[in-house]
Amino acid sequence: LCLRYPDTIATVPSLGPEQAVRYLERALVLSTQAPFGWGPIDRPQEGSMFLIFILPNSHFPNDGFRYLEPEHRLNTTVMPGKELEITEIRAGFAPGTGETVANRVRRRYRLMKGGHQQLMLVHYTREQGGIQIPPQYLNAPVRRYPIQMSSEPRIFVLGPRAGQKVPHSNGMSTQPGGGPSIPPGLMAGAIGGTAAIAQQNATMEAMERRRQPVNALNDDIEDDEFDHLSTRSLAVARYKRNYDFMNEVFWQASHGKPAQADFKSPYSVFEKSELDSKIVSPSSTTFTQC
Repeated sequence: LCLRYPDTIATVPSLGPEQAVRYLERALVLSTQAPFGWGPIDRPQEGSMFLIFILPNSHFPNDGFRYLEPEHRLNTTVMPGKELEITEIRAGFAPGTGETVANRVRRRYRLMKGGHQQLMLVHYTREQGGIQIPPQYLNAPVRRYPIQMSSEPRIFVLGPRAGQKVPHSNGMSTQPGGGPSIPPGLMAGAIGGTAAIAQQNATMEAMERRRQPVNALNDDIEDDEFDHLSTRSLAVARYKRNYDFMNEVFWQASHGKPAQADFKSPYSVFEKSELDSKIVSPSSTTFTQC
């Protein structure tokens, strides 16, 4: 079992490094809003993508596949401030299912810089060709079935509610069975020791987004990125808009024509000559003593 987001994140046939970074950035926000639970990853279909939270000194869980090749790791800088670790293993297959060619591929992604190192994105796919499975491995199981589920409650792994447990409402881990529990000290160290790093990374990412031009037609920009606009920026924009509007009003009243040639003032229905004729001068006014 592993500590993971209860649902499959997405199903995509392929996943590039840039896409993985975008998913991990969104996962950082998702992990503060939804609790994770102990559950298995077992023989997923190609294209499946999972989000898991790796505890310190823990290994990647058994996923029901046997792999005939060793795992390889690569660190690459995808974009400024984003160092992505990619771990790939090939020639995987599900024993006892009739598969004769090992062509499954598993890739794991996590941000070593510019994200949270304990959040890991796992993607499964197939490749063309593959390796013929040796007869001795065709039906050799890699895990025991049925899988024993965990009765541990789900838990928030990041954000202000980190460490808070919630009861099961559906789905992933409802059967009792003494699955692995989270040692309190280990969970506190895992969350508390990385909270400052996560906060710092989130702040840096927000600053980078502010420096980039905002394009309302760009589908890649999330709506919540507008929350990063500072109060001062909003106040300045509001002040400028109101100033421009009032300037037109007073300019029309003073000069009888709008400040901009193509601007039609709301006061343009009044004629200045007509207004002047209705003005009563103080010399012609008769005051009555009370």
